[in-house]
This record gives sequence, structure tokens and C-alpha cells, in this order.
Amino acid sequence: MNYREKKAFLKKQLADYEKGNPMTKKERKELREWVGLGNSPYTNPLSFIAENYLQEMDFLAYLRTESERNKETDRSGESEASFDDLPF
Repeated sequence: MNYREKKAFLKKQLADYEKGNPMTKKERKELREWVGLGNSPYTNPLSFIAENYLQEMDFLAYLRTESERNKETDRSGESEASFDDLPF
């Protein structure tokens, strides 16, 4: 698939995806940035697998999962581990 074909393919995928998935303006912006980098809306940056273990989690599901995980971490008072936390 050449560049022009891939761009047209991703543009159609994005349009179809946006029609079928309600999202916030922020989510739409992040999705469009993701697709603009040459990625499908049906993939995610870390290739996370959906809970059913049968297919990769789409970008919006990944984004929402990460957002929830970050909220839970913030509520629990936990922070990301760093090298400064190591005992040596």
C-alpha cells in the first residue's frame, strides 16, 4: 500500500470510527493526532489487548482505560516509581 492509499484508507477508517463512537472533543483531538501519525483508530500505542483477549483494544478504549487508571492512581495517592525510590 503506497502513502496515498494508506492515507485514504486511514481517513475512511477514522470517519467510520468517529460515526460509531461518541467521544469528547479532547478524545477526538487525540484520536485524530494518533491517526495523523499513520495509525489506525483500531490500534493503540502499547498494543494493549481487550479484556476478551481476542483482539487489540482500539485507541479510544485504550485512552479511556489509561485515563481511569491515572485517576485511580491519583486518588490512592500513589505516584509513579522512579529511580530515586530505589534502596541503593
